[in-house]
Amino acid sequence: MGDLHVAQIKRRLKDTTYPHIDVSDLSKHGADFVEQARLTRALAAFVLTKIAGLSAEDAAVCVTDGPEDNGVDAIACVDSEPPLLYLIQSKWTDAGNGGGATLDEMMKFQKGLADLVTMNWNRFNGKVAARVAELDNALLNTDLRIEVIFVTMGSPQVAPAVANHMGDYIATLNDPTEVALFTYLNQGAVYKLLVDDTLSTQIDLTVELSDWGRMEGPPDAVYGHVGGAEVAGWLHDHGPHLFDRNVRLVLSSSEVNASVLDTIEESPERFWYFNNGVTALCESIDKAPAGGTERRQGTFGLKGVSIVNGAQTVGTLARALRAGKQQELDAVRVMVRFISLESAPEDFGKRVTRATNTQNVIGGRDFVGLDPEQTRLRDDFSVDSLTYAIRSGEERPDPEKGCEFTEAAVALACARSSALATQAKREVSRLWDDTSKAPYKALFNASTTYVRVWRSVQILRAVEAELDRLRGGLGNRERGYAVHGNRLVAHVVFAKLDSARFEDPAADWGLILAQVPELTANALHTMTEKGEAEYGGYTASLFKNATKTDHLAKMTIEALA
Repeated sequence: MGDLHVAQIKRRLKDTTYPHIDVSDLSKHGADFVEQARLTRALAAFVLTKIAGLSAEDAAVCVTDGPEDNGVDAIACVDSEPPLLYLIQSKWTDAGNGGGATLDEMMKFQKGLADLVTMNWNRFNGKVAARVAELDNALLNTDLRIEVIFVTMGSPQVAPAVANHMGDYIATLNDPTEVALFTYLNQGAVYKLLVDDTLSTQIDLTVELSDWGRMEGPPDAVYGHVGGAEVAGWLHDHGPHLFDRNVRLVLSSSEVNASVLDTIEESPERFWYFNNGVTALCESIDKAPAGGTERRQGTFGLKGVSIVNGAQTVGTLARALRAGKQQELDAVRVMVRFISLESAPEDFGKRVTRATNTQNVIGGRDFVGLDPEQTRLRDDFSVDSLTYAIRSGEERPDPEKGCEFTEAAVALACARSSALATQAKREVSRLWDDTSKAPYKALFNASTTYVRVWRSVQILRAVEAELDRLRGGLGNRERGYAVHGNRLVAHVVFAKLDSARFEDPAADWGLILAQVPELTANALHTMTEKGEAEYGGYTASLFKNATKTDHLAKMTIEALA
């Protein structure tokens, strides 16, 4: 079926992205060469329409294929949560039984990816050069996720040795946190993208609900708990169409997802207690006769299912399934409710989706306000006519009149150690995730005075102000250090100041603060020099790696002695 599939795919390209592809840079080439290149570019753009959700016109504009493209045929920046950067390498062939990616092709693509994340723009063509400002902004975003896609009309799956070359590099980007994902699309996968357009996306489920209950409608609804492996299987079997009515798909990485995964791995038997569960809409609900009215176990047939709340829960359960956590998932129970729209008002589904995704979430940050140490600090601030905002939702005070808890936690973390400065950059909420133990207790305890908190905040602000001032005159690489390494730079500045004087009422605080701009500039330049010589690579990943940042901080402090 290879030749038939190629013909069908070519026809779809001709109807979608092909008409919008620019080939003006190929005017010196023959018609056959131009046609092959246009199909290659149209294929890259088509993948962006399906995976990134771009229009055919917008996807065509993202094409960078051409001489000196450095192995990257299309680049798309998508403003989403989290922001996404798509990098595409595409290979068109009219041969239905064409081969898969070669090692040379994958090595070229990997090298282009490495040059892009390190902002070596001189190694790319004019199409990329015209977008440097856009790409700089994307790469300097600390929440960025990168989707790397190799698409080919070859029919085989990628050879292990070829896949491993890119996989090994992706692993370095993902150390210690997930930043990038690699996907290989062969002819069969591309054809499936076409088929998905034509098939109904209705999802029907048969679900075993334990301890179930029923909400008599209209609208009718049932609820109960389901095994973790079964819920994970829904996404495995049906893919992202499971979330067609949701406000967002599964986030590739988030603090909430990390917490859900921790529960699965560390205390799966308590998952039901710690998780809000899943809400799904469906077209109809039918109960199988087996079991009658007995509520311990019930089998339900659900037509047209779409999950509208709990996508992150389902996605993380599926992630655990892929990681081989079958034993843990067997112990997980998930609270699930299905709401039938069969007799509901016309807009009821939209109202449920909106309401279940806009309710306020109570998290670790909210419990900080209950800590007596925070209350003590707030009172001590007030004695000096300063404001210390400790509760979520409190108005942030004017900078000269005080600060709020999050800023104080980051300042104290940067002052205390490179490890906590790195944590503040990688996943700041972990600093106060549990107010009963470290790292929170290491920062906020009976010995933490309001003077130390306030002066630490002032130093952090002075560091940030100087980094902001410097950024405009920095090269691409050093600007990456100023953005991604700002917390470690602050740690170095704290280390070079005399911390014993932070709480000395006789100290000339203005004189101490005056040292910060020069220290910041020296720390940044030295850190960039040492970091480039020792590590290089993608700065966002570097400054989330506690081992590397500890070594880099020590080298920088020693060099500034």
